[in-house]
Amino acid sequence: MGALVRRARLFRRLDVRKPLIWVWGPPGSGKTALLASYLEARRLQGLWYRLDAGDADGATFLRDLAGAGGRRHAGRRVSAGLQSVAASGVFRALYDRLPRPFVLALDNYDTVPPDAPLHQIVREAVEQLPPGGRIIVTSRAMPPGALARLRASRAIAEVGWADLQLTAAETRSLARALTPALPEKLVAGLHARTGGWAAGLVLALQERRRFADERRGAPDGIADYLSSEILDRLDAGTRDVLLRTAFLPRVTTAMAEALAGRPGAGQALVELHRQSCFIAQPAGDQAAYEYSPVFRAFLRRRAYAVFPREERRDVQRQAASLLIREGRLEAAGTLLQAARDWEGLAALVEAHAATLAAQERIHTVREWIGAIPDEVVSERAWLRYWRGVCRLPADPAGSRGDFETALSRFQETDDATGAFLAWAAGVQTFPLENDDYHPLDGWIGACEDLRRRFPAFPSREVEARVASGMLVALLCRQPHHREIKLWAARALELARAVADPVLRLQNTRQVLAYHLWTGDFESAQALAADLRMLASDAGTPAL
Repeated sequence: MGALVRRARLFRRLDVRKPLIWVWGPPGSGKTALLASYLEARRLQGLWYRLDAGDADGATFLRDLAGAGGRRHAGRRVSAGLQSVAASGVFRALYDRLPRPFVLALDNYDTVPPDAPLHQIVREAVEQLPPGGRIIVTSRAMPPGALARLRASRAIAEVGWADLQLTAAETRSLARALTPALPEKLVAGLHARTGGWAAGLVLALQERRRFADERRGAPDGIADYLSSEILDRLDAGTRDVLLRTAFLPRVTTAMAEALAGRPGAGQALVELHRQSCFIAQPAGDQAAYEYSPVFRAFLRRRAYAVFPREERRDVQRQAASLLIREGRLEAAGTLLQAARDWEGLAALVEAHAATLAAQERIHTVREWIGAIPDEVVSERAWLRYWRGVCRLPADPAGSRGDFETALSRFQETDDATGAFLAWAAGVQTFPLENDDYHPLDGWIGACEDLRRRFPAFPSREVEARVASGMLVALLCRQPHHREIKLWAARALELARAVADPVLRLQNTRQVLAYHLWTGDFESAQALAADLRMLASDAGTPAL
């Protein structure tokens, strides 16, 4: 990658005059390419050493460096004190042979265990550096605790994952270099999905298939890479936590423990975040974690492959339940759809549709009901009601059938709230359709039946909707009805009593129409002024 995109902003970070520079980030983040291109761009001499697990005790490391520095006696297995003395000699000899300024590059440092003797040797290497000499380390993890003294003395400068992530401009440059004809819109989409991860971008560009559905959210090349480089290196317990929590857009340690079913499971998130392994904490929420889009897509794909279908759906249902408790309803609905839990999704509609509608999020309710099979919708009165609400603007006549069925079902179960709301909504379909008003006679009679069956309205809000609906029905079919004046007065009274701005606007508008019909233009003029004020209120949604 370094040959394709010169990362000048990071070169400046590497120019810092610190004895030790620690470049850390997840696999495929471009650490090695950055260091190599930096050395080439700055024409720096030095020595490149790629570490592996065999260097942990320090003996092999010192023996190899001793050969580079012209010494032959280093590298024998000796005590820590003698090894430190030997290391001093090795580094002095090595540094004397390197032209200044120079860089000792230590690549792949994450292969060294946290308690390895090599860390003490590296501290010695830093302390022996002459003017003009620097050590640059690449690693998948932050500097280990064994180097805390160097960090405390500010001898270490860090270039971390947040720095290594490709900017939008760098993503564009790399994408153009690899695929010159790629449309700009796709470049922006790839940058968003890969989150600045260099290897992910390259692998995605090599495949025709885009990030697709829930089951196969990550392309094959990316899935293979993340499997071999990250997931397969983790213990089984950590892998299980990752696969279960991948269904959540944001996860806390408590949520991880709930999904995994064991205390302490959330520590896996803490450790991975410490390593900055495709997991971050959202700004302003230090109790939660988020996977990068590409890593989460990969984990979901693996979860579909690993979990038996019923177990995976059970995990999705549990995750949806956690999201509902946090008020993240859209995400919960998406999970319930993926789990094909139609009863759970129906319950979600019944519990939260009114709130979503009041927040002008009725499109979410429409999506949920559209996903639920018709046989489930048909059997539940509130689903029929809310389907009617969703269909009302575009298909008034069709929505009326839903309201009629819902009204009948609500009456069967003695649900006064549902019955009155279904009746009021059904009446509102006639002015929208503006066709045949004769059936309103039956609706007027139905309201009188409801009033006898349920003498008290469940709430002022329900009564306000009924009053508005009755005024509409009487104006359209029975304008000389003996109670029309009473309904108009009650509708206006309720318009001034309820808090819902839509109800206030709706009732005021209907009473205004009544006064215009009766020729009471003075009252109509006053209501028109009220209507303008209500319509201009910032808290009133558009009708």
